[in-house]
This record gives sequence, C-alpha cells and structure tokens, in this order.
Amino acid sequence: MLPQQQPQAQQQHNALSSRPSLNSRTALPNLPGASPEHSVPPPAAEKVDIEPAVHAFSEWLCSVKGRNGQLEGEVNVEVEKIRRGILSGATQLTDYKRQMGTVQHSQHSMIADCKEKSAQAHKETYDVLLGYAQLETETRESYSALMEKLNIQTLEMETLKQVYSRSHGKAQAEVNGLREEIREVSFYAEEFRKTSLASNAKMDARVDALQNRVTSVVDGARRLADAHAEAVIRSSSLHDQIREQLGNFTAELSKMKTAFAPVQAEVGDRAEAVAVEQMERLREMGLQLPGVGSDGDSHSHTDTAQQTGTGKEVGDGIGQKGTERDGITAGSGTDERGRSADSGQEKETAPFAAVSAAAAASSGMQGLNVSGISHGGPGMVERDRDNKEGPGNEPMAQSGFTLGRGATQEDVRG
Repeated sequence: MLPQQQPQAQQQHNALSSRPSLNSRTALPNLPGASPEHSVPPPAAEKVDIEPAVHAFSEWLCSVKGRNGQLEGEVNVEVEKIRRGILSGATQLTDYKRQMGTVQHSQHSMIADCKEKSAQAHKETYDVLLGYAQLETETRESYSALMEKLNIQTLEMETLKQVYSRSHGKAQAEVNGLREEIREVSFYAEEFRKTSLASNAKMDARVDALQNRVTSVVDGARRLADAHAEAVIRSSSLHDQIREQLGNFTAELSKMKTAFAPVQAEVGDRAEAVAVEQMERLREMGLQLPGVGSDGDSHSHTDTAQQTGTGKEVGDGIGQKGTERDGITAGSGTDERGRSADSGQEKETAPFAAVSAAAAASSGMQGLNVSGISHGGPGMVERDRDNKEGPGNEPMAQSGFTLGRGATQEDVRG
C-alpha cells in the first residue's frame, strides 16, 4: 500500500505548487489592519480600483474552494483506499497470526515428538552400548578360558610327545636286542642241527612243555592287551596323531616279524627233521642212546659237566631281559628246567637248550607284538626232580611284561 500512496502525494504536491502566487496581479490588496510587511503601498500618483480587486479575490476564493473540495474528495478517496488497505492488511495479518499460531502449535508438537523420539533413541543407544560392553566382557572371558584350555592341551601334547619319544627309543632298543637274540638262536640252531644226537621223544616232550608255557604267557599278554586296549580306546581322542605314528612303527615291526617267521619255522622244522632222522638211524642200528645204560650215571654227569658252559651261554643269551617302561618293570622271563624221565638225574644238554630257545623264540614272535611287549627269554637251568613249578617258575608274572602305548589288541593277538 505505501508504494501506491507515494505517487498520490507527489500529485498533490504538484497541484499545490501550481496554485497562483499572491505576488501576481491578483495579489491581495492592503487591508486595514494588515501587516505592513505584506502590504504594498500604492504609489502616490496612482489610484487603487477596489471593486475589481474584490471581485478577483472572490473569484480566487471560489476557485480555491472548488480546488479544495476536489482535493478533499481526492484525499477522502485516498484515505478510504488507505483505510481499506489497512483493513485488508489487518485481515491478512490476523490470518497470518492465526496461521502462525497453527504452525507454532504444530511445530511445538513436532518438537515435543522429536524430543521424545530423541530421548527414546538415546535410551536405546545406551542399552545397546551397555549390552555391547557386557558382550565384550563375556567374549573376553570366554577367550581367556579357551586360551587356558589351549595352553593346557598344548602342554599335554608336549608331554605325550616326550613320552612317545622315550617309548619309541626303548622299543627300538628292545627290537635291536631281539634281533641279537634271533641271531644267537639261529647260530645255536645251526650248531644243534650239526651236532644233535638227543632223543626225539625227550625233545618233543620238552618242546611241548615249552610251547605250553609260551601259550600261557601269550594268554596273559592277551588279557593285559585287552585291558590296555580299553584304556587306549578311552584316550583315543587325545592320541590320534601318536597312534598313527605308532601304527606305522608297528607295521614296520610286523613286516620284520613276518620276514623272520619263515626263518624261525624253517629252523624248527629242520631241527626236528634232523633229530627224527638221527633217532631213526640209531634205532635201526640197534644202538642205545648216549647217557643211558649200566654206566648211564657216569656218562650223564660227564656230559653235563662238559656241556654246562654251552647251556649257560644259551640261558644267559636268551633269558633275563628286564625292561622298564613308564614306571612298570618288565621282569625276567620264564625259567625253563628240563629233567630226564629215564634216570631222574640226567641234566639238560646244550643241543636241547638250543632247540628250546628256538621254539620259544618262534612261539614268542608269533604270539607277542615286539613293539609293545618286553619279555624275558627262557633261561635254561636245572629242573627239580619232582617236576613241580616253584613260585619263581611261573610262566609270566603280571609285572613281567608291559604293553607299549602303540600296541593294540589286534597287534598282540597277531
């Protein structure tokens, strides 16, 4: 509205400025009582005409009144316009205020809603941070527990590796000892095959007794192998790697045992065949067995005195193999004693000692797993006259051998 009023005010100013000046010809005459400053004294020679001046003044007043009426109408029109503009502006201002109130109310409600949502989000964020802190604490605790378990299992594995290393070294030493024993047995078997003249019946009886003893030893070994197999099954989850390595080692020993089995069987068969052949020849010739007859006692004592050294060497070379494995002592083996059924005083000879050692070695290799069992060899000594086993002549005591960590029930049973 204000920009529209400015041109109107400019028009009014122009109209007022276009009015005739009082200094023109229609200037007001000097009235009585007028100020001398505004009165113009007439010249002394001129005469003033009053009626035309009054007439002009009245016309001027009429024109001024007309102009003032027009100006007043225009001013009223302009004032009315201004009033209507003010009313419309007031109405718009009222509407604006009403709209502003509505907007402010909606803004206040939106701000309150935003504050509520912000508080809820802040609370949820705090709960999430608290849960995350608890989860992180639990994760650290579980991680620490797992690290402790891992350290314990690592220590156990290192201990098992050390135990396996020691047991492997001991088993290797035992295998070397058994190889030496097999060589000695093979040597004495060859000697027996060349020099055997003993009785076939005595030999068979002694071999049967020795086989019975070895069978009892194998049965005891199988029982202990069953117990050990149960223990191995319970701890199999912790010894998978060790068991695999020991399985490879056992396979190698089994191959070695398989390679030695034909040699031992051949030695036993040849010894038995030679003995049978010699006995048949002696019987065909009608000769009496050496050491039996009228002077059988003297021959028996003489042969025993001459061959005691050989029998002792066989017993010392094959028997008495004590081995300690994991705190369990493998004691000496079975003491085999022989006696004569004819005279009751005849001592065991060196050839028969060699045959007994060969049979024991072959039976032991077939019945026992050398990778896990340490046993004493059959020491050949004199047997008592009553043919009774004393407390020291048991086939195999429970502590006389032990199973290695790599031996299983199938390995022991062969």
